[in-house]
Amino acid sequence: MIMTILFSVISIGVLATLTMTAFSYGVSYFTHSNMKEPQLINLFIRRIPSQPFKIGKEHVLGWVIHVLIGIFLVVIFNFCRHIFNIPITLVSGIIFGSIAGVIGVCFWQLGFIIHPHPPSVERKKYYLHLIFAHIIFGITMVLLM
Repeated sequence: MIMTILFSVISIGVLATLTMTAFSYGVSYFTHSNMKEPQLINLFIRRIPSQPFKIGKEHVLGWVIHVLIGIFLVVIFNFCRHIFNIPITLVSGIIFGSIAGVIGVCFWQLGFIIHPHPPSVERKKYYLHLIFAHIIFGITMVLLM
């Protein structure tokens, strides 16, 4: 039972994150800007002063961090669903994705503020895209549930 739930949460988190990230890569392609969360995570890491190792923007670490956050979001949704008796519907997925997107924007903004050399992105455009990407995450998540 626990292994089934764990497998389900991990699978849904990975697939919803991949769907969201595919959207981000598509937006990046069509807008000729970098909206790719795993790459931006790697750029944040690479630009940490006196960091012992240098990683490229395509390094697996950005993907691992991004996917782990997605799995964590599925855990949070399931927790909230059970505590507040939230139904698994497209509406709940959209609402959860919107909230996750706004929280994501807050964390990215904090990162851009406190990092000594953050990556260069058009923040307003990136943040708007991020909210839509998380809505896609939320929709994908509930469809897989």
